[in-house]
Amino acid sequence: MGDSEPGPDPGREPDRGTSDAARLAIAVFARQDPADMALAGGGSLDRATGAIRLRYCGLALSVSHPGASVAVLDAAAGEGGGAAAVAGPAPPASQAPPPPTCGRPSPVAVQRGLHDLGAAEAVLVLQYLAARGALPPRGRWLSFLELPGGPHHHDLFVTEAIAPLALRFGPDPTALAVAAAALGGQAAALGHGGAIVPAFPRLPLAFMVWRGDAEFPPRANLLFDAVAPHYLSTASLFVLGIEASARLRRAAGR
Repeated sequence: MGDSEPGPDPGREPDRGTSDAARLAIAVFARQDPADMALAGGGSLDRATGAIRLRYCGLALSVSHPGASVAVLDAAAGEGGGAAAVAGPAPPASQAPPPPTCGRPSPVAVQRGLHDLGAAEAVLVLQYLAARGALPPRGRWLSFLELPGGPHHHDLFVTEAIAPLALRFGPDPTALAVAAAALGGQAAALGHGGAIVPAFPRLPLAFMVWRGDAEFPPRANLLFDAVAPHYLSTASLFVLGIEASARLRRAAGR
């Protein structure tokens, strides 16, 4: 964003590609007050370093400001680093299912700790914080189709985020809640197996799966709390859903 856009910090991973979303996320994040972002996002500010502590899908993160470097903390370093996740009420058990993922590396620095954090996920962290939404979950749930502009990419979202959940957890729906616990989630009475996962402290996702039978294959769904558009655009929620779905499946060992 012109000459005012912050450059890479010394020691950050070299840029191997560019993304308009990443450039914008870095620039907007760098202009915001870190204390305001931490409070609004349900995180905390490390007064000694000026870094924001935040949880994402069970990971304890440290986000430097204004450098926009996102580091995954180990269990000891991350202890007490973030606010407790707010999950809100579960959606009705009857709520059944009906832009491509970032393929290029972004300029956002991603440091390595005990867990992996992808470049696209680091961009989501910056976007979530910079939004300064400061709103709690509403306890009302939306499918991707119901998000602003969601119908344009709904079919691809189903292919990338929802169908793999049905394939992985359909044969054993109870495994979904077990995997969600690794992401900081809790079991919920949804479908034949379900859970609510705090993707961010104020932005929960609901996952659910139905086992198949002789007539119908397994089904799944992924819902966003209605507060989600206050924190991320539909394009970013598209990425979040795909990344969270992949994390859930990895937590199940596949």
